[in-house]
Amino acid sequence: MKKLFKRVINTISFNKDNTEEILEHVKIRIQNQKKEIRELKEEIKRESRRGNPTRDLQSQLSTDKLNYRYEHVAYSLLKGKKYKDIEQVVADGNEISMDIVKIIMKMMKKSNFVRIPRF
Repeated sequence: MKKLFKRVINTISFNKDNTEEILEHVKIRIQNQKKEIRELKEEIKRESRRGNPTRDLQSQLSTDKLNYRYEHVAYSLLKGKKYKDIEQVVADGNEISMDIVKIIMKMMKKSNFVRIPRF
């Protein structure tokens, strides 16, 4: 995993002119995702209290949280943080795919952050 991580970092480089602009847009996107996750959690609680089924909402929450995690890791790596500082404790079987992070980082680099695929 460490070798793959080093290859990911070495293959990503920014044009100095637009780095800050790209990272600011990605930061705003990630903040919005975090807000949407909080709102979805509240909606699940409300619906659950009313006795309504929440399976679809919980599925959406799970997907949104995973997308947020990948984009947050990619963003943080691009900002220069080390992976071990981003995710200090990861349970066995819950490791992140650096291949997916690499794809997201490349898309962020190309300013295609709006079109990052959902996993």
